[in-house]
Order: sequence, then C-alpha cells, then structure tokens
Amino acid sequence: MNKWINTMAALCFSGAAIAQMAPTVFSGQLKTPANTPLHLKHLDGTDISIPVNEKGAFKVTLPAVTPGFYSAEAIGTVYLRPGLQLNAAIGKDGAYIFTGNGARENNLVKQLKAALPAFLPQAEEGFTQEVYMMEVPLFLQKLNAFEQYGRTAIAEIQDTFYRSVAIKNLYFFCNDLLNNYSLYYGTDLKKQEAFYKLMQSPEKKDSTFSAKLHKAYEDSRVKKLDSTQKKMLDQRLYNDWKADDAVLFRNSQYYRMAVSNNITHLMYTKYMKGMSADAGRERQMLLQRQIAMENIPDEWIKGYYNHSFTANALKMVQDSAKREKIYRDFLAGNSTPEQREDIKKIYNNAVAYSDNNAAPDFIYTSVKGEKVSLKSLRGKYVYIDVWATWCGPCKAEIPHLTKVEEDYHGRNISFVSLSVDQPGDKNKWVDYVNGHQLKGIQLMADKAFDSEFIQKFNINAIPRFILISPEGKIISADAKRPSDPQLRTQLNALL
Repeated sequence: MNKWINTMAALCFSGAAIAQMAPTVFSGQLKTPANTPLHLKHLDGTDISIPVNEKGAFKVTLPAVTPGFYSAEAIGTVYLRPGLQLNAAIGKDGAYIFTGNGARENNLVKQLKAALPAFLPQAEEGFTQEVYMMEVPLFLQKLNAFEQYGRTAIAEIQDTFYRSVAIKNLYFFCNDLLNNYSLYYGTDLKKQEAFYKLMQSPEKKDSTFSAKLHKAYEDSRVKKLDSTQKKMLDQRLYNDWKADDAVLFRNSQYYRMAVSNNITHLMYTKYMKGMSADAGRERQMLLQRQIAMENIPDEWIKGYYNHSFTANALKMVQDSAKREKIYRDFLAGNSTPEQREDIKKIYNNAVAYSDNNAAPDFIYTSVKGEKVSLKSLRGKYVYIDVWATWCGPCKAEIPHLTKVEEDYHGRNISFVSLSVDQPGDKNKWVDYVNGHQLKGIQLMADKAFDSEFIQKFNINAIPRFILISPEGKIISADAKRPSDPQLRTQLNALL
C-alpha cells in the first residue's frame, strides 16, 4: 500500500526552464546515517544528486529548479518550486514531516496517507481481507468518498499548477487502488498465502503438482466478478479517459501506469487472438509497441512507448537476426538523439555480452561485509541469481536454488545471489538473507538496476540467471531457472 502513497502527488511542470528563478533550498535529516548522495528524481529523467554527511544531514541550494514533485528516495515525494526553503525532519511517529515554505503542499501526502484507511482499510501490502470481500457498489462508494476528500484537500492549496495536476493525478491514483481491488476481489488471503507457499515447493517434478497448484489457486478465489461487475470496473479502468495528455504523462506516475495497463489490456483482449502462446517475450513487447502506435493519439506519448518497448524487446530477444532487425527498424524511424543513443547502448551490450564472450567483472559487498569480485571466482563455474526481496517469482525460486546448491556442494561451481534491492533497503536485504538462512555467496548490487553489471547484461526483469565458465566467459546470459530440470542436465554435462 505504501508504494501507492509515497508518490501520491508525483507531478512536475513540463514547460521550458524559467529564467532568473529564485533559488530553492532543500535540507533535512535522514533516519539512518548515510554518507552517500540523496537523489531527487523525476519522471522526465531529471536526477539531482545531493551530498549527505555521515550523520545523515543534507542541505542543497538549487539555483533553477523546475517546479514539480520529485522522488526523494527514503523521504518519499517532495514538491519543489522556485523560492522554497523546505526542510524534511523526522516526526514523532517516525515518518518524515516538512517545515518551512512549501510545507503545506508536502505534508498533504502524509495527510492523505493517514486518511485512506478510514475509507479503505489497509494491510501491510494492499487492502485487508474485508476490502477484497466488499461488494462492488460499496467499494466504489468508499473509493469515491476518498477521492472527494482528496480533491477537497488539494483545492485548499494556493499553487494553481499543484491544484490542477494533483487533482488529475488523484483520479489515476484511485484507479490504481481500483485495479488492485479488481485483481484480488473475492480472494481469501490466507488461502492465497498457502498457494504462494505451494508455488515455492521444490517438488515441481511431481506429476500431480500442476493439479495441486490449480486447486490451491481456485480454493483461494472465494468469489469472482461476474461479467456485469467486471464491465463496470473496466469502464473506469480503461474507457473513461484518454491517453492524450502529454503533460500529465510526463508528471503523473499513476496516469503513466494507467496508459501502460490499458495497452496490456488491449493486447490480451483484442490483439493476441490467434497469436501463439509461445511467441516470445520480445514479440509481446513489439506487439505492445504496435498497440501504442495505433491507439494513442498524442505523438510525444507514442514516442515514449516506441522507445521503451523497443528497448525491452532488445533486452529480451535471443535471436541475433531478430535483434538486428528490431535495432535497424528503430533507428530508421526515430530521430530523437537521446533515445537513439540509449537503443545503441542496449544493442551494443547485447552483442558484447552474449554467450561465448567474456563476462564483465563486478565488485560488490557480501552480506558479511566482504568485497567479492567475479574475477576472484575464476577457476570455477559461476551460477548467478539476480533477484530482490520484493520479487515474488524470485523468492519462489529460492527453495529450488537451495536444493541445487546442496546437490552440487563440493563440485566445481559457485552459486552467487545478486540482489538488486535499492541501496536504501540494504537492511531489509540483510534481514531477509539472514532470517531465511540463504546459502551461497550473497551480494548486493551498488545501484540496483542501474548497476553497471546489471546494465551490461540488459537486465530489466527478474529473476534472471547467468552461467559463467571457469575462464570467465559467458556460457548462458539467460540461463535456466533452478526449478527447470534442464539446468541440472546442463550442469551435469559441464561438471
């Protein structure tokens, strides 16, 4: 649930830079010691690095900040405009609270977070059992009441840009809540947990496992939406708005999510009819690109999806001839310099770090605080599991990985688990590794998905597995999962 709230007002002014703006001062105190930069990031690609001292204190003067909302990592969402002198302090409840000029706008996020449970009770992640069992008319009534509460609170803000875009963003934030309700309507959360545990069972080779898994899933769905209810929800989720607001798309995370969800919805309901289920992940990316080109009226949003879906397709495609065609087709139809450079980088990485080529090195810190490099593991095969504590499918593979590690203990192979959790979630990663007594070499990448090793392998989805030879060459840049029997067949042949 917190992920919905922390960027509640993810907005930004998209116009040209304003000349001779008054400087903006942003200061504060982080909850934990840092001595690493704090990053202010925005959907338009802006990334402002702020020095933080060893005690977690920071202060920066921004001479020409673009008005809008920025993600400030652990602090959450921060609204900045020229002339603000904003301070982020730690409140009595342990949450960040803002003081200074602009505090009212920034504290509104906290106000909405505190108010939501009164309308729709929350669990640690998502809604409580009560909400998922709530009938559709009652849920919509409560959702609309919360939206009206938010609109009233936003209307009290004097900043006209804040008001105009925040109200639109609130609508799509509520759409995200509705999407979660729609996905898990009628779900028995305890039975769902049993289903997830069964998914993680290492006994997938059992001939009855598939039937057991299907039954566990069906048992968890106590009731389902009928066609009338689903049509009612889909009307707001996909039909009551248009993907033609480029300013909002640049500034609202939830509008962007709604547009992307609509593309996926169209793919499954209209475009994939008659399409082979094993068409390949890159084919789905290219199909989504086609859907965006055919259904989105705004040219800027089209350009965004042309680039992003092409990038994802290049990262997923295995066939070199297909990769070459995707790459050349994009360059032939796109003239945006930044996007062209990004696609070239992805393409070059795919060529340079494909099978049979030398693997790039890394030096990361282990859960024990030791520095470990890939080069230091030379002389053994290395099987790398790229994962994160927030990734359900990743955690589902852990029991299988543990079994593989046990069965190949003492053989000429090292098992490395490389976390791409955010640096600010290091303690969460340490607690998970130690709490679950994970085996093998446990490492954490320095910059999550932006880490150099992750970037060179074009990893954009996890779990991802990589197999390296004793000489440091890539045997498989996209290796079989531990739950796949073919992995053991490959390892037995190598070892």
